[in-house]
Amino acid sequence: MSLVAALAACGGGGGGGNNTAPSPPPPPPPSSGPYTITGVATYVSVPSSSSGSLNYAASTDKPIRGATVQLLSSNGTVLATTTTSTAGAYSVSLPTSQAVMVRVRAEIKRTGTTTGDRDIQIVDNTGGNALYVLDSTAFTPTADTMQNVRAASGWGGSSYTSTRAAGPFSILDTLYSAQAKIESAAPVSLPTLKVYWSVNNKPTSPFNAATGAVITSFFTVTGGVRSLYLLGAADTDTDEYDTHVVAHEFGHYLQNAISRDDSVGASHGSGDKLDARVAFSEGWGNGWSGIALGSPIYSDSFGPGQSRGFNLDVSQPATGADRGWYSETTSQYLVWSSNAAAGFAPIYTALTALRTSPAYTTLYNFGTALKAATAADITGLYASQNIVLADAFGTGETNNGGNAANLPVYKIHAAAAGVAQNYCVRAENDSGNDGNKLGEYVYIRFSVAAGTHTLTVTRTSSTTTPTDPDFVLLTSAGAKTSAESSTDNLETLSIALPTGTHAIALSDFKLTFNGTSCFDFKVD
Repeated sequence: MSLVAALAACGGGGGGGNNTAPSPPPPPPPSSGPYTITGVATYVSVPSSSSGSLNYAASTDKPIRGATVQLLSSNGTVLATTTTSTAGAYSVSLPTSQAVMVRVRAEIKRTGTTTGDRDIQIVDNTGGNALYVLDSTAFTPTADTMQNVRAASGWGGSSYTSTRAAGPFSILDTLYSAQAKIESAAPVSLPTLKVYWSVNNKPTSPFNAATGAVITSFFTVTGGVRSLYLLGAADTDTDEYDTHVVAHEFGHYLQNAISRDDSVGASHGSGDKLDARVAFSEGWGNGWSGIALGSPIYSDSFGPGQSRGFNLDVSQPATGADRGWYSETTSQYLVWSSNAAAGFAPIYTALTALRTSPAYTTLYNFGTALKAATAADITGLYASQNIVLADAFGTGETNNGGNAANLPVYKIHAAAAGVAQNYCVRAENDSGNDGNKLGEYVYIRFSVAAGTHTLTVTRTSSTTTPTDPDFVLLTSAGAKTSAESSTDNLETLSIALPTGTHAIALSDFKLTFNGTSCFDFKVD
């Protein structure tokens, strides 16, 4: 019996003659459970300014959507698990009164749903790859209880002065929006994605994830794990609030997960004349980020106090010499405008078709697949950007990007078996020696009957400087094989091929700015 109940039982009774009013009945004893614990999980979101810098003065609280919520006992035992709603709300049941804590995990996990499985985790690469979590204070419910949890930004007015708890949840929320856009087109299960973010992640090299030297924000596959690294070094470059940067990198993950990305990567930017695979991949990332987030304004902040940055509008067409199949500005505009013209479902269909395409992933095979998936005038849209969209191989293209040698987009190897045909690569557009610009690769198509064939590339350049020819074979079924030995002046590959037309993308690893390398190619 509680103290309150015991006192009520002992007092007030009386014999006759006592006209005192009877004592009120004792209150009921407190319930021992179960209790319902509810609340809302939020994070502080920092928007971009008109210049691309972060505008901390305009920070708002946003819901943490789709995240795992756990109710933990004082010894860390998981008593209940649920997921936050689109409003950030959660509800769990506690069987009996005890000290507990609410934990929100920076992850989206689900299995067996009609929209597909998800496994996205935000972890600290400089902290043993631990998953980020947000914990409430400990409390002991004696009734149904509301317990909200909020991830603060850590911003103190002119610098970060406390834990940047909101960072991982800002990233998670951007990825929630991105995967929701995918679900609007089709139910699909996606492979696990590990997102590595840390306040120590800085744009320095060589790469060392444990110390935070991650060079830049990027997507990669390491040991079979699809991984996204994001910058987080304050006063240098942070990307957790640069939502389009996060969505851009998720776009590369999406290419890898449901499509194919043949890009060779490396440095790129607006105005560059890029290898067609790079131009499409980076333009896809930018255009997709606008589609996923419902805004064409791509912002990226950096510098002291995140006070610098830039904006670009992916809904604006490229102009002048930047119009073309070699331009990421053109690519991002065409991706964004295709969504405006046809909706996202045909874009999703086109993207999945690229996985088995016999052409390298460029605007040409993307646009061709998109034409097949929609009645919208994709050909006219491409023509507005000075691109002839006839097929997946760029047949009939007239825009040579400033050098007639760039056309046709795919060279046809018409020589008989065992007979060489000469091809050249040039680095006139690559002052930074990045190895990814227009002219540094030549696409060559050849036809064979089924059987084992030997592909041979031999240097014919007159210069005495050694070359290192490399190539990537793409079969008619869309399978890739790399031939990248370090042997000077020669590269060979023996491989079983089905009957059909296949292609190689040939380059010279040792090619430098303004250089030219020529090679004989033959198929035996």
